[in-house]
Amino acid sequence: MTHLSGKDKVILFSTLWLVVGAGMILGVILPLYLHLQSFPERYQDLFYRLEGFESAVEKFSSTKSEFERISANIQLIRSQLLDPENLVSFIEAMEDLAREVQLYKEIQLISEPSLVAGANIKSSFVFQLTLVGSFEHLMEFIAHLENFAYAVDIEQALFSPIKGMQTYGTASGQNQSTSFKSSSGDIAASVRIRVYAMP
Repeated sequence: MTHLSGKDKVILFSTLWLVVGAGMILGVILPLYLHLQSFPERYQDLFYRLEGFESAVEKFSSTKSEFERISANIQLIRSQLLDPENLVSFIEAMEDLAREVQLYKEIQLISEPSLVAGANIKSSFVFQLTLVGSFEHLMEFIAHLENFAYAVDIEQALFSPIKGMQTYGTASGQNQSTSFKSSSGDIAASVRIRVYAMP
């Protein structure tokens, strides 16, 4: 076994340290440097993902709160839909209202909810009302109709002045009359309404 001289030992140790240092630079420091170089790009990608996640959470929270609001009001919404079994009482309520505000009325059912193969495709009743009376009474009737206990849409309202005195309706027996004599200044109104019904 040969002994190395001091100069050879220094060269050997220097070479060994140089190889170890190069190995550390190539094996640890260079990959770490390259990883740190891509960090801003990864950070930006992570930021966009986080931003997208926050947006999705916000949309979910908004949808959830809207669903909770609707769920809390389902009973109120259902209470405003006309039960088809109560159609007669609804018509009677309209007749009572017209009588209360001193209007002549004719109420005609134009269409009703219909079923096709078990599916409710139209969930509303449509009525055509003919009303005669003073403008103030007509407006009072319409205001009451808009605030009815049921969901009612006034789809059309046509007004026309009455020329001269006219009699509407017919006389019935036993001193009861369903006729109505118009007064000067009375107006005739043709009103179409849609009343939403339970499916």
